[in-house]
Amino acid sequence: MCALPRAAAVFLWPAQSTYYWELADSLARGHGFALDGVPVTFIEPLYPALLAALKRLTADSPVAIGLLQAAIGALGGVLLWRCADRLSGARAALAAAVLYACYPYYVRQTGAWIEVCLATTLAIGAAWQYVRIENIKGAAFCGLWLGLLILTRATFLVTLVAFVTCLVLARHFDRARGRHRIRRALRRPRQASMARRSGAHRGPVAAAGVAVQVCGSGGAGCATIRHSWQWRDRSRWSTRFSSRRPVSSRQRCSC
Repeated sequence: MCALPRAAAVFLWPAQSTYYWELADSLARGHGFALDGVPVTFIEPLYPALLAALKRLTADSPVAIGLLQAAIGALGGVLLWRCADRLSGARAALAAAVLYACYPYYVRQTGAWIEVCLATTLAIGAAWQYVRIENIKGAAFCGLWLGLLILTRATFLVTLVAFVTCLVLARHFDRARGRHRIRRALRRPRQASMARRSGAHRGPVAAAGVAVQVCGSGGAGCATIRHSWQWRDRSRWSTRFSSRRPVSSRQRCSC
């Protein structure tokens, strides 16, 4: 779905020469990272290096290089679908992939010798890897995507700062929640221990248990009612009923 419109753009809008293309040509010929023989340092190196590698791989065929660049752009659609599916579900993933596949600017820039196609795919890959971070290995892969993205367009250095800040804050809040859970878990046995010790200091429970057997008509069953005076609160009396159980003929009392 993402590859077809991008492949069509390669044939509909033939790419024109840019300074990226000239830098790639200089690298492929072994003249270094230079324009008209003058070394340059104001252009990010990854995209010209990729074009130079594709030039050697395809024998300097612009159509073949454009189709390979279209494949890189289509890979961005796959990564976007997986990222959206992880965050919001299949419907959101399908909608995001369709919009990415049909967005005119991205489709048009696939056939041009500029870094938009590669940078977009790397940015989506970095976001996809970021939402999958669960350990140090995942963070390292996310850093790899971000490093390649910054080597393609240096303005994405702000994204690296934002990602690191979010990770640090998330780790801080996770630790805070963990400490709160630990304190709450430790507080429960402490409260139970304090309750037991307070009961032990008060001495034996001053509760006079009076058991009264109440037999029903015919002696079919009886219930035990225990009135216990709780020492902690003298104003309250608690009444607890035991479960009704059938009574044998030997246990029946004469009324």
